[in-house]
Amino acid sequence: MSSANNPGPTNGGGLSKAASGVVDALKTSPLELGLIVLTLIFFYFVYSGVQANRKDIHEIMKVMVEKCINK
Repeated sequence: MSSANNPGPTNGGGLSKAASGVVDALKTSPLELGLIVLTLIFFYFVYSGVQANRKDIHEIMKVMVEKCINK
């Protein structure tokens, strides 16, 4: 397969054009960039909270099962 049939990021493929278009658009509107960053931070905190909650529930269930087995 030749590179003419399969354009990649090194020779101006669609993905690199789209990425550069997104970067150019975000350069002109810093508010949108800030919202994207805040959204990513929010998702990180939600994810970490879910993980912490999952560990707590796992420990509680382990204690409950041990108490039920040992009775």
